[in-house]
Amino acid sequence: MKKQIAGMVMALVVVASPQLVMAKESIQIEKNTQNSVNLNGVNTITISERMNALNIPKKTQEALFTKLKQGKMLDADKPHRFNVTVDSNEIKQVVYPDGSVEEFGAVPTESSPTKTNLPTVRKVYTVKDSSLIADSKADVRLNSVLSLDELVSTGKIEVKGDGSSSTKIREQCSTRYCTYDRKVYRWGTLTSGSFFVRYVTMSGSEDMIESIWDPAVSARAGTATQRAFTISKKREDSASWARAYLRWDNVLTGGAGSYTNLLRFFVGNDTFSVTYSND
Repeated sequence: MKKQIAGMVMALVVVASPQLVMAKESIQIEKNTQNSVNLNGVNTITISERMNALNIPKKTQEALFTKLKQGKMLDADKPHRFNVTVDSNEIKQVVYPDGSVEEFGAVPTESSPTKTNLPTVRKVYTVKDSSLIADSKADVRLNSVLSLDELVSTGKIEVKGDGSSSTKIREQCSTRYCTYDRKVYRWGTLTSGSFFVRYVTMSGSEDMIESIWDPAVSARAGTATQRAFTISKKREDSASWARAYLRWDNVLTGGAGSYTNLLRFFVGNDTFSVTYSND
């Protein structure tokens, strides 16, 4: 319940606990009328299913499969020159120039001790300037990195949403605290990462992260290797919010590219926030 996280500098502790999910080393895509693909004999219809879940139009899916067949990296899976922040009860989608999509959120679980009927706000951001997509990790580091929402005012990104709500509606809380379970996630067309978190908001006291569990990283065409999963600060204080993070590497097959992902969860001021970056 203290200071906002803007401008926070976070020291990362890298923990060697690799978790590997991998396909074969080379990629061969055979497309049929259902938009399924075959990676060296391994059926990966889940690529098409994820595209459908991300509301990617069928015609765009065809173009993306053609790009994959040519061994090219999709825009959504490239390093980009902006960070994404998701505030309480938001879901954000980013649509890239080639039509690929990534989505971010922290959704309540059915097992959450505290239930909430605060409406979810879905916002769709469309990247209009291809210069925001980098060709390499070094290219990102050499340029300034802004937030997704900061870039809206520049015209390089457009945003559409279904409204917003600032009203906090709670049910089944004690008089002093509420305990929540959420699934924190970043979905991409080919790569994804997620974990579960239980956190406590305290009326008149410091909020805290009680536990994190079930980290999951995946690559539908390549490898995903977990590098770190930890609560780096358990309780908020006057300096900064409590926080936890998942860090993982993706290497896409066929020489399409590689990058590191950082998915962070913050709690403080009786609310939460999620940030994602890659390079």
